[in-house]
Order: sequence, then structure tokens, then C-alpha cells
Amino acid sequence: MTTSGHELCVRQNDKKGIGLLAARQETFRMARHAFVAQIILMVALPLAAWTIVTILGDGRMVVASIILFLTIFDILVLDRVYRDKIISASRIAQEFDCYVFGLPYDNLFLKSPEDIEKISERGARFLEQNGDSKLLNWYSTSITDVRKIFAIIVSQRTNVTYDKRVRNTYRTIIFVSLFVALLVMAIVTLTMGQTFEFLVTALFLPAAPLLIWSFREWKRQKDAVDEAVRLQAYLEAQLNGLLIGQIAWDLAKEETNRIQNAIYLWRSTNPLSFPGIYWMMRDRLEENMKNAATYWVTRYSDVFTES
Repeated sequence: MTTSGHELCVRQNDKKGIGLLAARQETFRMARHAFVAQIILMVALPLAAWTIVTILGDGRMVVASIILFLTIFDILVLDRVYRDKIISASRIAQEFDCYVFGLPYDNLFLKSPEDIEKISERGARFLEQNGDSKLLNWYSTSITDVRKIFAIIVSQRTNVTYDKRVRNTYRTIIFVSLFVALLVMAIVTLTMGQTFEFLVTALFLPAAPLLIWSFREWKRQKDAVDEAVRLQAYLEAQLNGLLIGQIAWDLAKEETNRIQNAIYLWRSTNPLSFPGIYWMMRDRLEENMKNAATYWVTRYSDVFTES
């Protein structure tokens, strides 16, 4: 008997599914704390330092030395902590997806899953603080009556398209904010003095962390969107191939494992978006997700439901 997407809808809301999802969210929250610390060290403090130097007119070498130290600290320590938390959250997300989709967890490709103690502790902490209302029906319930393989691919597509709009919005904000900040800093600094030493200590060094962080974030977001577009196109080719009979269901079943590993790689190398942007857009993103899932389910029904 062919299994349906109903199994996915049940598993994502059972005790184990909610526990894994809660641990995932809590680990991403921990990564977000490191991300906020980066923003403070690489954006807020250099801007504050530049403001102090501009107002007081002295202490430029001390401020420049502090900024240089902060930049080195971010590169060697803070960014590594940030990336490690994202990788940890991605592994838990992979375990959740593999459990819900009924796929094997690839220990060779992904190494071992996160320790059960970490998952249990983080999941309990998240549920204690937030409850499970925002975790229920993580994937659209419209997939209930389609074949399980089709439901898995529709859900995998959701993973790579859900935050694409958030990332594009964030990239625009980074570019505009950087341009405005550098323009203001340059204009104000150049009106105060034009010696090379003054420009280095009063403009170039305070602006360096801002430039490094902004370009790094913009490039990471761009790479994440580009990879999401590639994965989305591949997933949609799989769905269309199943609908028109060009891809056999057994082959599609095997392909879901490879796709899931590709999604893990995409997640684990992705940066977070700026805090607040996601929550401002969340309702619209949820609606778009449901509409997209319904679209594919309707196409499935048009092809496979007997009139």
C-alpha cells in the first residue's frame, strides 16, 4: 500500500518531533545571540568610537587600537562560535527532517547527530519559555492526501524557499545602510582634517570593521539565496517529473536522501538574517508557504485523482 503525507503531518506534531524542533529553535536562538554580539562589536562600537573621536578630536590612536583588537577577536573567536551554533542547529534540523520524512540520517556524510542530552536540554528550555504553539504543523498540512514521496519533496521545497525573501530584503538593507554610514563618516571626517594620518585613524580604521562585517554578510546572504534558487529549481524539476511521468517514484524516493543532505549543507553554511526582519515578515511567509504547498497538491490531484 502506498503511504501518504499523513504520516509526515502526524510525526511533525508528536513528542519527538516537537522536541527536536524546539531544540532546533533554541540552538538557532543561541546562534542569534552570537550574531547580535557581532553586530555590536563590528558595527555599533566602531560607529560609537568614530562619533567620540569626531566630537572630542583626540584619542584616535587608542580608539583605532581597540577597533583593531575587536576585529581580530571577531575573526578568530566570535565568528567561529557563531558558525558552530549554526552547524549545531542545522544538524538538529536535519535530524528533525529525517525523522518526519522517514529518511535515514547519513552518519557518514553528517557525522553523528547532536548529543541527546543537548537536544533534550535545549528543547525543554525553549518549550518552557515559548510553548509549542509556533511549532505545530511546521510543514503544511495540505500534503496529507498525496503520496509520501511527493509530500516530502514539497516540504523540502518549503525549506529552501521560506526565507529567500527575508534574505533579499536583508541584503538591500545592508547595502543601503553601509552606503549611508560610510558617506556620512567620510563627509564629516574630511571636513575636520585632511592629513593622511588623520584620515587613517579617524576614518579608515573605524570604518574597517563596518566594511568587513557588511561585505561578509552581504556575500553570505547572496550565496545563500543563489544556492536556494538552485535547490528550488531542482526540487521543482523533481515534482514536475513525477507529475508528467518522466521520473519514476522509486528513483524519486532515492533522490530525496541526496536532496536532504544538500539541504543540510545549505543550512549549515547559511548566515542568519537581521533580528526582527523575519518576525515582521513571518505572517506573509507562512501564507506564501501554505499557498505554494496547496498549488503543488492541487496539481497532484489534477493528475492522479480519478474523475
